Amino acid sequence: GILQSVFVHNAYLKHITPTNATVIDIGAHTGEFALFCEIYLKAKTIYSFEPIGTSYQILKKNKRDNVYHTAIGTTKNILMHIPKHTVMASAFPTPDTSWQENVSCTTLDEIPEIHALPYIDVFKIDVEGMEYDVLTASEKSLKKSQYILMELSVDRPASHPPLQTLAYLTAIIPSITLMHV
Repeated sequence: GILQSVFVHNAYLKHITPTNATVIDIGAHTGEFALFCEIYLKAKTIYSFEPIGTSYQILKKNKRDNVYHTAIGTTKNILMHIPKHTVMASAFPTPDTSWQENVSCTTLDEIPEIHALPYIDVFKIDVEGMEYDVLTASEKSLKKSQYILMELSVDRPASHPPLQTLAYLTAIIPSITLMHV
């Protein structure tokens, strides 16, 4: 179901993303979006970031190169809460939290391979409430991105409210325009 959802909800990217694209996938889970980019978008290079250990182990099997076991953020570590019955691990506790995992964080702009990229075609963020933190840890990378695909939830705990997160994004990239909801 997750794989089907990724393909259905992102099919519009085929019309705007160049073949051989460079993609940043923050919150990669087990590689569903990376698979979509590779197969459907024919992306050349996909950098995938996943902090949760069990998801990362599967991601490594699904995608062998440019895979990072880290969260993107401005702190050194973050405590993640992993629910019993969903794949939506978050930095915010939920009533059905099964276990917790302390994960390392880094800023995207500090990673040499990312810093060296001249451009990024698609920058995808799906981090269950930590979008603002990813933005603040990725300013230089965001500025060289053609398209930013960001999931924002309006009815869940988040480090900053969705409208404040969008305001911050427009402060980083004043010329940004909304293309798809």
